[in-house]
Amino acid sequence: MNRRSLLQGLAVGSISATAGCLSSIGLGSSDNQAATVTDVGVENAGNLTGYGNLPCDISQAESLATPVSALQFGSGGGEHWIYLILDADEPITVDVDVQLGSSTIYEENVELGEDRYTSYEFTSGATYSIDVSYRGFSSAVAVHEDRIHTPDRPSLSVSGQTCCLDLNGVVHQESWP
Repeated sequence: MNRRSLLQGLAVGSISATAGCLSSIGLGSSDNQAATVTDVGVENAGNLTGYGNLPCDISQAESLATPVSALQFGSGGGEHWIYLILDADEPITVDVDVQLGSSTIYEENVELGEDRYTSYEFTSGATYSIDVSYRGFSSAVAVHEDRIHTPDRPSLSVSGQTCCLDLNGVVHQESWP
């Protein structure tokens, strides 16, 4: 057999054999939409809310709360907010990792405490979680995917979770509305 013919045959056979598998490698189109991360600027942060029943000492005047990070996850039409706050008099560095399934799609270090908070908006229905680490403690916050407005859940409106981290490593949460 001619070596050139053999190599051409192997190349065509390899392409044909893998053609159906290539679409399953990487993120699907809905995951790509969910993995989009946009820094919207602290001037566009959501107003801290949903902490009235949390056992944390937070200023009851929203005007005293200061956003230190404002991000949007996904590029869908949903509107589900996650606010992270730390019940501390002095700022403490908190490591935040946002996961989409088992993949980390965003990491940041923020100074929380003294009424400083993060504002994260999730707009695509997907399995997100937020891992927080500070002072040797680590916790995960599951984003309530079933509350994110998507085309198949058009009756949902703005929702959110306010999470207060305490100095003992406990994450207190309140969901709204």
